[in-house]
Amino acid sequence: MSVTPIEAAISGEDACIYAYGVIGSQVRGAATERARKALADHRAWRDRLQSQAPIIVAASIAYDFPFPVEDAASAKLLAVFVENRMVGQYADLAASTAGTAREDAVTAAMECATRAIAWGGITMAFPQA
Repeated sequence: MSVTPIEAAISGEDACIYAYGVIGSQVRGAATERARKALADHRAWRDRLQSQAPIIVAASIAYDFPFPVEDAASAKLLAVFVENRMVGQYADLAASTAGTAREDAVTAAMECATRAIAWGGITMAFPQA
């Protein structure tokens, strides 16, 4: 059974929510507030998407990270990684929808790209999933 773009975006948002719990535990100062805001934003997008999905998409209990997250520097790298990953997932969602749903997907992708840059990363015009 294949995963639809909206299901992939919901799962991606769940992974971001999990990641930001870890990120928030490793950063200090202004980065702590940035992590809290990102966590709230990802929860809001997840809930919005879930309300539009034809089925309930269950979150995983835990997620594997592509590298160890043991300090502020690696936490910031994780933030860039998950945000850029979501840009790709939202681009896929935008390509599969129309109207308001497409506008929402584009807005979410732009927000993710902006957060990736704020965490010190770079983003691509045409992300690779």
